[in-house]
This record gives sequence, C-alpha cells and structure tokens, in this order.
Amino acid sequence: MVTTTTKYLLYVKKYTLWGNAGYFWNMQTNEKISYAMQKRSNYFLTDDLLFHEYDEYILDRVTGIQYPVQEFGYWHPDAYVNGDLNLNLLTESLRNAEDVFVIYDNTVVALGQDFRAHPELNFFVRQSLPGSEVNQAEQFLRQNNIEYIYIPDIYSYSHEAISPNGKFIARKDGIYLFETGQKIVEGFSATGQHRPASNKYFWALGWSYDGTGAIYSKGEDVCLIEMNIFVSDVCVIKVPQPVLLLKIPDEYLLPMR
Repeated sequence: MVTTTTKYLLYVKKYTLWGNAGYFWNMQTNEKISYAMQKRSNYFLTDDLLFHEYDEYILDRVTGIQYPVQEFGYWHPDAYVNGDLNLNLLTESLRNAEDVFVIYDNTVVALGQDFRAHPELNFFVRQSLPGSEVNQAEQFLRQNNIEYIYIPDIYSYSHEAISPNGKFIARKDGIYLFETGQKIVEGFSATGQHRPASNKYFWALGWSYDGTGAIYSKGEDVCLIEMNIFVSDVCVIKVPQPVLLLKIPDEYLLPMR
C-alpha cells in the first residue's frame, strides 16, 4: 500500500551574506516559525518530521529535537553478503519498521517502533535495489508487501501538480481545469523574454492545503545578465526568486450546480 502525506507547511529559505535563514510557513494559520537549515537535502516526511539526508538525522520541528538515523550499511553489521546488499535482512528490517518512506525512489527511510525513545532502530537506504532503472525502491517494497509513504522530490518530477479535489492541474505555464484543459490562471514568468541561461517560467510544486491555490518556485536563481562565450550561454549575475502562491479565481471555486 502506498500513501502520500498531506502537508500544510512550507519551508522558505533565505540566503544572506552573513549566513542562512529561513522559516516554516503554516499555510493554514499563516504562522511563520524561524528555523535555519543547511544548504543540503532536507525532506518533509510528515508535517512535523524532516529527514536531513547528509547530516543523517530526523528533526522533530515541534520540539527541535534531532534523532539520529544511520545508513543501512552502517546500521547493521550483516548489511552486506559477499559485497552485495543483504536483501533478506533489509526486507525483514523494513517489515519491522513502524513507518517506511520513499523519497523520489532514491532513498528509503525506515522509522522504528517508538523511534523517539529508540532512535537506534532508525535507518535509511540509498543503494540501488533490484528492478528496472525507474521506480526501483517502490518495486522492491511492493514485491515484498511493505507499506510505505511516498515523498516526491519537488525539483525532480514533471512539475505538474493536481489539486486535492482533482479539479485543477498546475503546470509551468499556468493552472488549467483538469477536465476540459482550459487555462484559468496564467503562469508566472521570471523575465519578459526567454533567457537561455535561466528557464522562463516558475515551476509548479504543489497546492495549498485547501486547494485554493498552487505553489510555484523558480527552483534556481534568475539570470540578470548573461553572456555568450564560445557558443555557451553563461550567467554573470543571478538574482534569487520568491516562492509564489497563484490563487484560483473565485468563480471556479464555487460549488458545481
């Protein structure tokens, strides 16, 4: 069984000359809670738990407590057999976990029973698993009847997102009615013209919790000044971009009659 998490929180990064800053934005209450994270891979597992992949810990954002989580190869002395991943042990360990998360099919995170009291039961897997090149982790978990929660990598998927009620689909160039394909909201362009060194449109990352608007981000800084050097487009000056919420017009939010 696969489920996805419903998130009301958005983490907003702010890079300054004197260091990193940022905050958690609760889109239900509009509350903003300051918290600085490193410039590394961080993923929401739930609204309250974040996985810091390279620093190897789970953050409880409510309490601020960090719980260690080891890579499987270091977590268990029998993780490998003749240089290969011990799939029987991995399968048994995943079945014993309380929760299993798949992050864009690249990383599997397992939290043990009462993981806060027993963080030694937590582990994650980054190694390639048996199967085709696509969806290896999901294939492995399904074949072994292991329930998991899927966590998309917002900077790696197709940049399309369907609203919670299924009525709208957000794409790079705007928001459309899912059933008819009619565009009802124009996408946001970073520049008035296409610049080869920076893509024109913001990316659709997801939806607000109530489905009244789609969240967009550039995912990269916009090139303010670029030059063509040896047939290559090189950016000279980049400008950070905001996170945007494009709202659905009220007339499309009214109940269908």
